Amino acid sequence: MRQYAEINVRGRVEPAWSDYFSGLEIKTTEVDGASITKLSGDLVDQAALLGVLNGLYGLGYALLSVAISTETQSQHDRQL
Repeated sequence: MRQYAEINVRGRVEPAWSDYFSGLEIKTTEVDGASITKLSGDLVDQAALLGVLNGLYGLGYALLSVAISTETQSQHDRQL
């Protein structure tokens, strides 16, 4: 079942890595002088989520938060 995911990590993940991370949108912001990157978008299933999390771990990123919704990204965007 498709699901919408928002994953926040400490550090800067370049947008060019989007394909590696299952096509998630990648946006980095500065918070109190520290870079925080949000990866967000639809994932096809829990296995895809695990793949993204393992990829981030393998690259040494510190996980800050993970939020999963059963809504798709288009449903999520309509609520904003």
